[in-house]
Amino acid sequence: MVRRVAILLTLLVLPGCRQVLGIPSDLVADDGEADAQTPGAGEDAGGLGGRDAGGGGTPDGGGGGGGDGGGGACVTTSVAFDFADRSALEGWLVETIPPGAGCSILVEKGQLAMYETTPPASCTAARELGLDMTGDSALEVALPEPGSAQMSMSFRMILSDGTGDIRQRRHLSIDRNDGLLQFADCIEDGCSSHGSVAFDQSEHARWRFFHDSAAGAVYFEVAPPVGRFTRPDDFTPVDGLAADLVQCVGVELGTIEVTPGTNGRAAFDDLAGGPDR
Repeated sequence: MVRRVAILLTLLVLPGCRQVLGIPSDLVADDGEADAQTPGAGEDAGGLGGRDAGGGGTPDGGGGGGGDGGGGACVTTSVAFDFADRSALEGWLVETIPPGAGCSILVEKGQLAMYETTPPASCTAARELGLDMTGDSALEVALPEPGSAQMSMSFRMILSDGTGDIRQRRHLSIDRNDGLLQFADCIEDGCSSHGSVAFDQSEHARWRFFHDSAAGAVYFEVAPPVGRFTRPDDFTPVDGLAADLVQCVGVELGTIEVTPGTNGRAAFDDLAGGPDR
């Protein structure tokens, strides 16, 4: 289900693909939480649905910046976002389909929360990280409040494949959907599966992409809330990646739900990247 909608998303070319986009400050309270924390029917609870605006900052959790997606010089080898305050959200490009209805993203309780109210609908937040992962490096995120295992939640490592628009670039994905955790390598025309496993929050509370520079491969890894990351036997790595593909990495977080009636809330937190953590 996720892969079919992924193709739709990539066709929506947004203007200013190299522009650093941010989130209006009026959408987030001074304490870093959303002005409203529970959406009603047809509302986005002061969230981020369907809006984007100019912004700036640095990719270490302070805002915008980032690479150009085309293999140019990157600005950092380490990033961290805890979503505790609005400065960590500057520089994100937010999109909902259909616009302003069915799905919303908001900052609450120090998390990046996703609400599915009337699917089919999707809401995603993407940004250039300017993250150089050419060495042994990881990009990880936590799912502290998983919601229903049926609800789609997507974590994407966007590669620097030379395509300017972040929504059209090749990406690696970890998706939770219909009770499964799924792993894939995706281009605009579709995705190649690298395995799946039944989702278990006690074992799959944190997700990670790990680049092994010697092998020229990215591994899909999971971990419990506390403990080491592991590589389940059912997952296969993405091999043969040229160094320039991981030279200027971006990220996308979101929910892309196509099944009517799959409503609920789930949240991401603690997005971080850099040398093996």
